[in-house]
Amino acid sequence: MLDRVSSPLEGPDDISASLRETARMLEQIASLLASGKDQCPDVLQHVQKNKAVGSPESQLARYFLRRRRQRERSLDVSLFGEPAWDMLLDLFAASEENVSVSVSSLCIAAGVPGSTAFRWIADMTKRGILIQQPDPSDRRRNWVTLAPTFRERMRQFLRLDAMELIAFSYGRRVVESG
Repeated sequence: MLDRVSSPLEGPDDISASLRETARMLEQIASLLASGKDQCPDVLQHVQKNKAVGSPESQLARYFLRRRRQRERSLDVSLFGEPAWDMLLDLFAASEENVSVSVSSLCIAAGVPGSTAFRWIADMTKRGILIQQPDPSDRRRNWVTLAPTFRERMRQFLRLDAMELIAFSYGRRVVESG
């Protein structure tokens, strides 16, 4: 399984460098989306260099998760409880990276007590957002995936976020179409 832990940023210079790199990647994602191509060489080189896999959208989902963890370390963690969003981002990125996610792994990704995470998983499964399947080799474990239609909705949402972040970095505003 891929390592899900990223190294923390040490100081303002690291944060600035990380933001510049993120802005560069977002510009490439915008070009990629505008051209209608499925792949962008610079993004692929970055992904290969960092031994990550997945789509530009999965990289953005992982970025959002890292930023949430950094925010929690810097500020009062109790202010930022969004376990469902953390789970959705984690599941989307994992699906794009062809990584299987167990219920227990998803509970950890939520960053909340297990009982709270289990309630969210049950609710999202009931709503048809998540699909749970038993592991045929270990009946004690269930695998969790996003429902295909919801996965596509996540992809579209992340693409819009990427475009808005790029527009913001250039002092422009993206007008919502719907």
